[in-house]
Amino acid sequence: MQVTEENKHLRILHVMGNFGGGISSFILNKAKLMPKYGITFDIATYDECSQEFETAIQATGGKIYPLVNPKKEGYKSFSKTFSKPFEDNKYYLVHCHVEGYRAIPYYKIARNYGVKRFYIHAHHANDYKVKSVKDQLMFKMEQTINTKLSTAAVGCGRIAIKSVYGPKTNLNNAMVIPNSIDVEEYNHSEENFQHVREKGRSDFGISDDTIHIGHVGRLVPVKNHEKTLEIAKYIKDKQINAKILVTGAGHLESSLKEKVETQGLESIITFTGRISPISEYYPALDVLLLPSFSEGLPTTVVEVQGAGVSTVMSKAITSEVDLGLNLVEQVSLDTPVSEWVDTLVKMSQQPVPNVQARINAIKEKGFSNEASAKLYVDYFTGKINAFQI
Repeated sequence: MQVTEENKHLRILHVMGNFGGGISSFILNKAKLMPKYGITFDIATYDECSQEFETAIQATGGKIYPLVNPKKEGYKSFSKTFSKPFEDNKYYLVHCHVEGYRAIPYYKIARNYGVKRFYIHAHHANDYKVKSVKDQLMFKMEQTINTKLSTAAVGCGRIAIKSVYGPKTNLNNAMVIPNSIDVEEYNHSEENFQHVREKGRSDFGISDDTIHIGHVGRLVPVKNHEKTLEIAKYIKDKQINAKILVTGAGHLESSLKEKVETQGLESIITFTGRISPISEYYPALDVLLLPSFSEGLPTTVVEVQGAGVSTVMSKAITSEVDLGLNLVEQVSLDTPVSEWVDTLVKMSQQPVPNVQARINAIKEKGFSNEASAKLYVDYFTGKINAFQI
């Protein structure tokens, strides 16, 4: 869909709590394509944003509105800062990336300024956090609030939508807008793939006959690095020729490094910190390990398949990320660690699909930036009413 009289003046306000991570990446990837459709993005956020993000928003004709924290400076000050974008512009809709009771103030102020369409985006599946009766009550209350406030159910995938809106949500009326990637970053020819692979393995001192396992993600509880440590111990005890590189940063970094040292796993596990661009790292892997307790829709699994690398992930993760290239295998978190290792070894030997097959699969599933942006625009301009991966 190109720019038309119908959509060329659409202006959308995104409410984003913090910058960094999947939410800001989702908005950035959509913003890069919005000039094509004549749609403007404004951002209301508490954080400073990167220059790349700000430039992409400005290219749509929009701007970033800073918010003050109501807990620190009071609701009146917060209300004044969040009212500013509505005083400056007329919005077609508000796209809120904050869930539950925390979304209520944004909803009320938007309604006060006459905005009738307000969407809460389901980015995460938080069911794993529900452990007590109190948790259950709070979780159901949050789902009720999300359903009441949002014009319709929108999210990154089926599991995330069910988690945020409730198990009875009718997915036939829900809109999945895939987290997307730039396919050009993963468009490695066979020759270039081998070059990138060899360089990456050399940089980390990994020989060609060693199985290179990567665990990519924030160092936070939901990513279940404890399972990775169990796998590392089994690899060491059974003298399997494999290494695990843990890539990412987070508040568990110190405690995880301490556990690795205490258990004598330094020869198996290496912490790399954040790696950018991550697309240049994936070909060095033989297999990605993702034992998460829960995920909304892990873009990492899409990315790594785009690079031609296989994944072993927990059954708690949605199968929507499987591109149908025989590169994804799921294992239950209750399964013995020996089976996890056997599956990792098996999947590390999967052949690399040719680059065109990988790109076609990404586009067909709606995971390319272009395909996802078109779905975004078609949905919010009323061209389509629902989409499922």
